[in-house]
Amino acid sequence: MRSQGSGLSPSWVARKVVTYDELQAVAGSLWWLQSDPDHGGVQRLMRSDRSGTVVAVTPSGLPVGSRLHAYGGGSFAVTQTAVWLVGDDGSLFHQPFDGMPGIDVVEVNQPDRATRRKRGKTDAIDADAAARAVLSGRATTLPKTADGPAADMRVLRLAKESAVKARTQAMNQLKAILLVLDPDLRELLTGLTNPALIATCAALDDDRGEAAFAMRLLAGRVQSLSQEIKELTKRTTKAVRTSRPQLLELVGVGPDSAAVLLIAAGDNSDRLTDEASFAALCGVSPVEQPSGKTSLSALGETSRLVGLA
Repeated sequence: MRSQGSGLSPSWVARKVVTYDELQAVAGSLWWLQSDPDHGGVQRLMRSDRSGTVVAVTPSGLPVGSRLHAYGGGSFAVTQTAVWLVGDDGSLFHQPFDGMPGIDVVEVNQPDRATRRKRGKTDAIDADAAARAVLSGRATTLPKTADGPAADMRVLRLAKESAVKARTQAMNQLKAILLVLDPDLRELLTGLTNPALIATCAALDDDRGEAAFAMRLLAGRVQSLSQEIKELTKRTTKAVRTSRPQLLELVGVGPDSAAVLLIAAGDNSDRLTDEASFAALCGVSPVEQPSGKTSLSALGETSRLVGLA
């Protein structure tokens, strides 16, 4: 609608006004939405670094923000490595930083127990303690990344552990049912090895009763889980050979043991400067525990938990 005699429209006025919205301080920079006449009034995502340099993160051809987000929420979100934003049509866009400085991430241990007892435990208190540990220089450890072979081995190991646990449970249930079978069928299955027992139970007929039916289902479950475990072991071996094939040449080190070591080290194993730092990470490094004039050393807490000390 135009004003009488002026020849102006609301859209024309909006294109001639510079607006700012959704100011955020993230990743050491200021981020905001800006629309200005030089770019046709299109709302763009802007960024200003610590030196004061202002750059447009999105081009003029990509309007940011939709009418839906005007009623609540934000039109963009900044993570450690990328920017997520919503277009004017509601589409979601993902844009990497692409050379822009990100966030230096430092791993911080839990706050001191004495401090927790004195100050309590809340998210705000924990965040304050973590910030003080970083600023004072006590926390300098780089965290493990999760974007390489070690991350793949971790999920494979997680799936294999659950499959092994489920197979053991199914096998125990099958043998428990064996104790309550009718004498003729129990005599047929007693004394068989586990592979023979599974194969025999998987071939049982349904007309032998509900117990035989349940045993057939459990035997099929064991066979299916065994196939899953075999496939997961194959993939784990392939991942270890791709990452550190020399580990499999050591005596007594199989794909599972090698995967555990690589998962503990992480994909950015360069953060471990020497063997001593890796031993400390695993909890098997000597820790001084002197008593009076006697100097004693003990292994870390982790090694005592797993029975190494």
